Amino acid sequence: MADLAPQLIAAIKGDKGLYPVNGGYVSTVAYRKDTILRDNGSQWRALQLVPPGTPPAEGAYWTKFIDGTPVADAAQVAADRVLSQAAAATASASLDRVSALALLVGGYATSTQINAQSAAAVSGLANLSAAARAILLDTNTVAAHVYDTTRDDDPEWTSKVNSSLTTAPLNMATRGSKAQHPRLMVIAALGSYRQIVIYDADDPTCPMWWTLNEGATNLVLSNTVPLVTAITARNGLILIGETNAGILAIDLVLDRATVYRQSATPNCGAYQGNLAEANSGKGLPGTLPPWFDNPSLAILNGTVNHLAMTVLPQTAPNPNRLGMRNPICAYATAGGAGVLREDGVNVSSAATTAMGRVSFDRNGTLYATAASTNSTVWIYDPPAYLSASFAHAFLHNATTPSTMVVTPTGPSYVRGAGNKVAIAAAAAGLTLLGRNRGGMTNSSVAYIDDWRNTGHQVGASKLAYSESARMLSALQSSEIVTNGKFDTNILGWIDYSSGTGYTPPAWDATNGGQLLLNRVDGNNCARVRQELATPLIGQTYGFSVTARIAGCTFRLGTAIAGNQIIEQAVAAGSTVNIYFRAASAITHVLFFPSSNGATTAIDDVSTRVVIADFSPAGNHGEIIGTINRAPVAAGAELACWQDLRTSGGNASVSNNLGGLNIGTGDFCISVWYKRTNSAAAEALMHFTDEVGGPSDDTGTNVHWRLYIISSGIPFFGGRASGGIFGYSGSVAVPTGAWQHIVVLRRGARVELYANGALFATGTQAGSLSNSGAKLLLGAQFINGVTNSNRLLGSMALPRLSIGSAPSPVQVTAMYAEEVQMFKPNAKCLLQGGSGVQDIAHDPDVDLLYVAKSAGGTDVFQGLVSKGTILSTTSINKFSNSGLGNVTIGGPGVGMFGGSAVMPAVTNGVSQSLIGAGPGYVDIQVSGTPNATGNFSWSPATISNVAPGENWTFSMEMQLIAGSLTNFQSLELREDRRDASFNTVGSTGATPIAPNATNVRYSSTATAEANTTNIALRWIVRYSSGAPVNATFRLRRPQMEKASAFTMYVDGMTDSNNHKQVSAHDGHVVIITATGVDVILPALPLRSGVRARRAVVANDPNVGSFNGRVTVDATPTFIGDPIYVPEGGKVDAIVSVTAAVPGGTATELLTTLLKVRANRDIGAPAATVFYSVISGTPSLPDRTTGTMDLIVASMGGGWIGVRATGKAATTIEWFGEQRLTRAA
Repeated sequence: MADLAPQLIAAIKGDKGLYPVNGGYVSTVAYRKDTILRDNGSQWRALQLVPPGTPPAEGAYWTKFIDGTPVADAAQVAADRVLSQAAAATASASLDRVSALALLVGGYATSTQINAQSAAAVSGLANLSAAARAILLDTNTVAAHVYDTTRDDDPEWTSKVNSSLTTAPLNMATRGSKAQHPRLMVIAALGSYRQIVIYDADDPTCPMWWTLNEGATNLVLSNTVPLVTAITARNGLILIGETNAGILAIDLVLDRATVYRQSATPNCGAYQGNLAEANSGKGLPGTLPPWFDNPSLAILNGTVNHLAMTVLPQTAPNPNRLGMRNPICAYATAGGAGVLREDGVNVSSAATTAMGRVSFDRNGTLYATAASTNSTVWIYDPPAYLSASFAHAFLHNATTPSTMVVTPTGPSYVRGAGNKVAIAAAAAGLTLLGRNRGGMTNSSVAYIDDWRNTGHQVGASKLAYSESARMLSALQSSEIVTNGKFDTNILGWIDYSSGTGYTPPAWDATNGGQLLLNRVDGNNCARVRQELATPLIGQTYGFSVTARIAGCTFRLGTAIAGNQIIEQAVAAGSTVNIYFRAASAITHVLFFPSSNGATTAIDDVSTRVVIADFSPAGNHGEIIGTINRAPVAAGAELACWQDLRTSGGNASVSNNLGGLNIGTGDFCISVWYKRTNSAAAEALMHFTDEVGGPSDDTGTNVHWRLYIISSGIPFFGGRASGGIFGYSGSVAVPTGAWQHIVVLRRGARVELYANGALFATGTQAGSLSNSGAKLLLGAQFINGVTNSNRLLGSMALPRLSIGSAPSPVQVTAMYAEEVQMFKPNAKCLLQGGSGVQDIAHDPDVDLLYVAKSAGGTDVFQGLVSKGTILSTTSINKFSNSGLGNVTIGGPGVGMFGGSAVMPAVTNGVSQSLIGAGPGYVDIQVSGTPNATGNFSWSPATISNVAPGENWTFSMEMQLIAGSLTNFQSLELREDRRDASFNTVGSTGATPIAPNATNVRYSSTATAEANTTNIALRWIVRYSSGAPVNATFRLRRPQMEKASAFTMYVDGMTDSNNHKQVSAHDGHVVIITATGVDVILPALPLRSGVRARRAVVANDPNVGSFNGRVTVDATPTFIGDPIYVPEGGKVDAIVSVTAAVPGGTATELLTTLLKVRANRDIGAPAATVFYSVISGTPSLPDRTTGTMDLIVASMGGGWIGVRATGKAATTIEWFGEQRLTRAA
């Protein structure tokens, strides 16, 4: 956790895409002009489009900057700095501590104390106020979004807008206390309260800024809020999707709102009032409304399941919206995906499958997933999705790469996540896709769940073994089925038959012994069962059974006769082999005949522990002997195999149906290895059929092996179809340090890498297939002896992929990300299960948030978890101590964490909620009692209380009006109750007497025997006939498990069932099962703010594109589309490079285009009327075909760069576009 803050600061200052290699840095992506990077304490600004692999250095591509200022001006920058080096170091350390609070990894009170001390230490130098709190309670909160307006085109637009909202009366029921639009907003749809609320997150208490109530003719129509599915925002435009009401657009800049539907209905169109009149019932006209330049827009489908927004790089500024560009919106519907373009036109996908999620990545690619349980991800590259009926590529669990290994149990989620695409689903966990735009099959994937993290693989994954610290007992393969061969009897099996008329289970001597089961029908049937000991929960087991005569059906489950794991039929005369992951310490197996009137014979029932393969191929391994397991580092979650030589163990993998045959194609072998004996020879992998005698070395048939020779040098060799081969380097791997060893073949070239650096090459084009071979891991076959040279050190993450090979840049990136898992205390798994319910990516700090049904929200950076956000870690068990979402002028709603509804009048005395603010409510008690009595108000109930625990209830109280005259007393009280809510004890505080001074009062009690929960009460007592009138301000309530009040901290929703998550610039909003939590981290220091401002600057007239692909000679638009409005013209200079990806560029083109295009008033399309190729395309002799490049009209006012590649050849296109616009 402590290392998170520097990464947050680095991300804010612009670090991205740099990986250390041999003391230097290599960039893995292209960078646009004016990109700011940070390298070893220096900042660098890109002077032009920087190709991949170009490290920061003074020259044509980079220049050194300090906080956005050239080095030449560094002296002035230094003089301008307010912070001394000592203060900066103090602030950095403080922020490092505050980051622990932001992620709530435990010890919340301690983190808060540290935060306060840190803020004091750097007073005046930084705003280190951090917040983590519940802002509202609503078990039916349906959507929430954090909107950081400083990331918009104009980061100051909120202070420039003058609209009905900024001039509306403040401190009203639906309008907060601040006139100016918040720079940071939390937008939530509250299903129970039928409200859409914008909270002001500039204030850490997140007060309400604007509330929209449902109403028959309001902007938010009646019965629509519970149907909200998504909220998104960009450049001052908020979009809200609903399952039966289309899209609601709220334009904060233009002070208007619009409802879009599939066709004209009474409830669509532009709202007839301004935004301040949203609750005034102004109504909708029932006509199709405009979307930017389009006067009449209908969307694809009224069932909108999700939304995503982006701004295309070269969109022209819109002067009517403060110069901010028009965003485009992608939306997922029951009829496919739609895109609302910046010019106001709606287009839709060719695929009409019901879509559930949409997301843009940083390159502008659009991704979509299905609304139902489905592993498919649709992929739409720009500018394709700007065309009508736009086409797609797709991935699913049977493609290369595969989106998931485990079949999901719910819908899939997708998010662009930096240089990756995150795909997740319940049960299936998380997949990180590193898409290769030069060829999908060259993309990398990593699979992560609550038990395993596979690291990255490129191509068709055939083997991915991974261990974790959650299971460290030694692996041994022993049979756990009792009497599964039925050699002489059926002892060990429990008769679970039911009904009458069937023949009871019986033994039969045929086939050396078998079990007979007879079935009359489903109610009258012989069944047998057995309880299998599977104590290693999460461990994978292999199960097999043979049906000798007639078919049988088996069930595997966590309960007797249950099929929670699987239920499958076995055909007569066949054997079924399946693999399952144990979900309980006892796994129940049940057998019965599949058909009525049949008698089945079952035999050879077996269940054994196996080595789980987490690749889609399912090549699970057989355990030979004993395999020792241990963490890769102290406290790390990733585990390894170690010292197999002492334990006499290794793994053997069957080449089932030739699945491990490499053939003559590309492949990649990767493994992590740590040497512990500087003189030992050790085997890592050997693909062998074990044919050969004492003098035949490693075999006489096709084989290959990865081996560490006694000098410590990695060696890859064997026998291909063309003969013997072998390659090794000259430098031994160090002892005691983990090494990432990669062997790959690309074409006929073999390459060997260690820690991302190439150390040996060779040429080998022969076939490496041998259908009779198997794969040994941790041992080899040599001189006629199998399982030799067993591993003495440690190995982790052995993997094999076939059909593709990673590029050198991919190998470097794989090492850079995977090495993080080998550090002490590194976490790399999902916590609390794989019940993924949502994912979000924060592009500013490059963190991926994975919300789950249990275990809260995991926060990943690359392959490593930086922590887990838990909503149960606050010491304050009041779920809503911030007193959010109260209704002034009536009974309290959601106050103090419960449904605290106050009686209006009791015994002639009224109690009313007359005011509220950040962290407080004002309650007036007034009237003349007609009887002696009290108000007994129970604001919350605390569950999960154990006998003997000390609990303290405290709350600040202040008398702000009236007096205590005639009140008998006021007190705090704790009622301890049992599971049936019977009171087992009560404690009342010493009567309290609040005055004009704010005072915290508390009551402490010890839970008696049988106590399971505590009801909290605030009691006001009065006497008959004695008039009372007082207004009390109740502030910051707290319930903590302590013998006395410690210090106040905000409460959270106290539920780790996280349903949705939204994140931006370190700010996180989470919908839990009980409400909404926000995490607002500390603000960065001023130098960080400066650098961040430099990064967000965007010039819409300068853009670049990279990795756009053609695979044949079909003309294809590849550049960023350029929109020419009516009456406008554009001059463009386009510089383009094209090449075959990877290895030697057998095709190459470079060219420069100068283009002028215009569009007459009323013209349906732009005309490219002047186009000159300035320079002849470069076609060296290694080019075997011609390619072409022009700028052409795309229709509807759009123009774009159009490329013609070469038949049956993959070409990647990179370029830069510079525009001059005129009316």
